[in-house]
Amino acid sequence: MRLHVVGLVHTQTTRAYSVCAFTENCRKFARMMTARGHEVYLYAGEHDESGAELVTCITEAEQAALGFTGPETILHVDYLDARQWVGFLARVVAEIRARLEPDDIVCLSMGSPTMDPVTIAFPDHKRVEYTAGYAGVDLRNLHVWPSYAWMHFVSGYRQLDGNGYDAVIPHPVETDDSPVGLHPDDYFMWIGRPARKGRHIAMQVAETLRRRLVVAGPDDDPRYGEYVGIVGPAERGKLLSHATALFVPTEYVGPFELVFAEALMCGTPVITTDWGAFTEYVEQGVDGYRCRTIPEFLDAAMAVGDLDRARIAARARARFSPEVVGAEYEKFLAEALLW
Repeated sequence: MRLHVVGLVHTQTTRAYSVCAFTENCRKFARMMTARGHEVYLYAGEHDESGAELVTCITEAEQAALGFTGPETILHVDYLDARQWVGFLARVVAEIRARLEPDDIVCLSMGSPTMDPVTIAFPDHKRVEYTAGYAGVDLRNLHVWPSYAWMHFVSGYRQLDGNGYDAVIPHPVETDDSPVGLHPDDYFMWIGRPARKGRHIAMQVAETLRRRLVVAGPDDDPRYGEYVGIVGPAERGKLLSHATALFVPTEYVGPFELVFAEALMCGTPVITTDWGAFTEYVEQGVDGYRCRTIPEFLDAAMAVGDLDRARIAARARARFSPEVVGAEYEKFLAEALLW
């Protein structure tokens, strides 16, 4: 297959930008499908670590003019503002047109209205939003949802009828960044942005139990815990593999929450809330615990050390490894060409 993957305006498709989940999914998707022998063109910034054929559609100088000057700043500018994307997408459309063949598939990193110019430009080709993580999906495209929970949530929220051609495929987690840790150190971990990610829950539980908590992410002012800043994939994997458990008490209906799958790949159990993607990927008392109240979080934190970390890692690798996820994408995309 020939795939045209539209990257993101505000980042480079490198591991340094793993703080942006969509950029990380773009890099891994392009890398995964390239490794499976497909011809993948990536339309993005100047730097890439996916191994796809890179077509640069925005320079670092142009990104800086928009306010995007590095991994530490991308969360401070509204990259979902469609006006940020105009020049970038105009180049993307022109470059895709120069390479497009009849049975090629256009793969979009985000939905409407951000990618609207690309959707409009190629009405006769299959277009797939391959990582549908926002509610702003475009009904003219096919979608790969990261969880059934998110597919159903968006369908209800948008009052959509079902689309039988869509698919549910989890995000891949690269095994080389996920060392299995069978003998954890005595600390819990929380990773993310403070807003709506339940950091205060992790801090309250750890402080109540007088347990060590390692906090990672772009905000350096946690009330409780040891702050380690933004951590890249390799360092994140190391920290996760040594943690007793990862807190992921997300307060909204999460489409997937990639960090929980990264923890499970390391054999590290997760302590989550009881909605969104967690309800289908975290089996109670096996992969971790799903909680609704602070007493439940406290009970989970005290019990989580008894879970079988080898079993957790094996289950995660059977669901999230690039080999497994890549085969699911390959099947879906091949079938899409027949519809």
